Amino acid sequence: WSPKNKGGAPASVAHGLLWVGQALGFMAMHIVMISKLGWGITNNFWFQREPYLSLPLFQRLGCHVVCGFAHQIKYYFLWKLAESANVWSGFDFVGWSADGAAQWGRCTNVRFL
Repeated sequence: WSPKNKGGAPASVAHGLLWVGQALGFMAMHIVMISKLGWGITNNFWFQREPYLSLPLFQRLGCHVVCGFAHQIKYYFLWKLAESANVWSGFDFVGWSADGAAQWGRCTNVRFL
């Protein structure tokens, strides 16, 4: 990115695979929470059944917070996949540090972990 830099852009495969690994971790969390633990909204309609309706208000709200997080992490999965595409295309490369290590993060505007 700098005309003074003679080294060019670094290999982005390893850094992109790091983001793909995080994306797959988010997808695994989503699959476990929705299909194995039953924290999804669709298909079983647990929020219309009597055991849920008999809970106090704050416990019901807590159930919806957990359910909302279970659905939110599928967007984290897609976000990290898109970020890995930016890494592999070279758009995420910031430059070189003083010690010669590649710096990444030009396209990063949200850090989930």
